[in-house]
Amino acid sequence: DIDVNFYGNYGFTPTMLIAFGAVQLLGGSLLIRQKTRTLGASLITTTFTISTVLLIMAKNWPVTAITVISLIFLGIVIWQNSKQQQKFP
Repeated sequence: DIDVNFYGNYGFTPTMLIAFGAVQLLGGSLLIRQKTRTLGASLITTTFTISTVLLIMAKNWPVTAITVISLIFLGIVIWQNSKQQQKFP
């Protein structure tokens, strides 16, 4: 309920929120296999970046910090996976 109100303040409709969540779920499921891991992490990175911008606009610094840390970890996943794929195409 809190998330719906938060995103609603920035113009997200319920349908947009469902799509946003579906992209995150898809990204998470794509993390499982190495061949799709970079795509999955990239999808999640996209949604987390959007969230980070909105959190900064809302001046919600604690949650912004956690989201930025998550983005750093996602960047590491993308970087490591791209290195792995270069070794074993």
